[in-house]
Amino acid sequence: MAPPLEPASVDALANRNVLWTLLDPERAFRNWFTALRPGGRLIVVHGVNTGSTAVETSAAHDAAYTNEIRERLIGIYRQPTLEPAVPLARGAGFVDVRVQPLRSVEEFERELEKEGGQPIGKVWVVLTAVRP
Repeated sequence: MAPPLEPASVDALANRNVLWTLLDPERAFRNWFTALRPGGRLIVVHGVNTGSTAVETSAAHDAAYTNEIRERLIGIYRQPTLEPAVPLARGAGFVDVRVQPLRSVEEFERELEKEGGQPIGKVWVVLTAVRP
């Protein structure tokens, strides 16, 4: 949420499956904005289990979080979307905020399943944004 970076010191910040765990995502977006140089890019990747392992994974996650904590999490907890994060990114000052599916990652995982791997069954999306 608060990387130990100097203001305007990096060209890109990326994270995967982090945003839904943060109790103060607005603060995280402000901190990420501050760390980026003008023209810098933010990349937030989010994957959600939807296949046969989703029930097991959800049960494990639910056991790790109290109801009070789950209520404070951003509205993407176990949801295949990053749309609730768009206003947070814009509110922090980001522009060109977009949410897109990562179909190539989903296709890659399906190919692994065909080759005998465990069923993954995830939906992947990415939020990208630019610091003006």
